Amino acid sequence: MIFKVDYHFHPNLPKSVRRARSKCRRWWQELEKNGVNVVISTEHCYKNPERAFSFLKKEKPDNCWVFPGVEYLTKEGADVIIFSDRPDFYQYKELTPFNLTYEETVNFVKKNGLFSFIAHPHTLGFSSVIKKLGKESYLQFSNQLGAVEIANSSFNNLYLFLNKPFLKIFFRKKIRQIEKVKKVPGEDYPEKIKFLAAGSDAHHIKETGACVIIETEPENLFEKIVSNQEPVLIEKSTEKINYLLLAKSALTSFREFSKKKKIIIKNALK
Repeated sequence: MIFKVDYHFHPNLPKSVRRARSKCRRWWQELEKNGVNVVISTEHCYKNPERAFSFLKKEKPDNCWVFPGVEYLTKEGADVIIFSDRPDFYQYKELTPFNLTYEETVNFVKKNGLFSFIAHPHTLGFSSVIKKLGKESYLQFSNQLGAVEIANSSFNNLYLFLNKPFLKIFFRKKIRQIEKVKKVPGEDYPEKIKFLAAGSDAHHIKETGACVIIETEPENLFEKIVSNQEPVLIEKSTEKINYLLLAKSALTSFREFSKKKKIIIKNALK
């Protein structure tokens, strides 16, 4: 059986239960439209990832699969994806924002039999492990985990925008950085690969599509997800700039940045 797996996915649900369930149904419709039938629900740790997974699972079509996960934010402010196939995944109180260092997070994952990969190591903004801890630390942790997100389509729309003739002169560095998000250079792969991930990093309905193709039987699906050493990638094709989606993505990024700042201030006042 053919499975198309999105390893990095944010339901990004509204507070209203009715609207949240409605959005999950629309997520699944769009995912199926793009041929994606497996997602790892990796909502940010400061946006109630358990609730997001629960709603996504309740609205799941019979021919689709979803696994629990989280995009964890370490004490240094760097992102890392953690996931499992266990229904009790969200019991871990340690996975509160800014609680564990990156090294402690890697050790925590190993100790508890969880699975993890370094998310978008070259991403824009301030949550890249390379930007927070440096290239040497990135290589160290990628080798310890044996897993990295090698393709992420979250900046495809922005990439087209910055490549406009009157903009690309000023944004060459950003453009090159986005290219490394879209496809991580081979020299940044772990020395000993356990599995390689790829995903949409979608926060909005029209951002889905990027995935990994896995061929196996349903009972072996999760085992293949965490042992996929030579992934067959499907990259989301973005040929025309969606300005509305660009604006929505910018607003979401600002809101998430504000949430993180509030947590930092709250922790500082304790």
